[in-house]
Amino acid sequence: MTWWKAKNRLLDLPWSHYDTAHVTFVPKNFTVDELRGAYDWLCRKVYGPEQIARRGLRSLGRYPLSKASKKIFGSFSTDYGYRRTYAYRNAL
Repeated sequence: MTWWKAKNRLLDLPWSHYDTAHVTFVPKNFTVDELRGAYDWLCRKVYGPEQIARRGLRSLGRYPLSKASKKIFGSFSTDYGYRRTYAYRNAL
């Protein structure tokens, strides 16, 4: 038996909830709601518009200006996708 099952720390949820939109584990030193709140705070900080722009511009700076038009989508799309996923998570 694994340690998280032995200590009743794994929540009994359907497998479809094992993603970033649901808390499935009971942390040792704080509550499930505190974990959810901390994750929400982190997502707001990491995937805020200012941080997305900063990472995207820094990524574009790694390429010669002649290739920037081809790299602009990739420089911003991943972060934008995560931001949309995070927004969906809060709509649940």
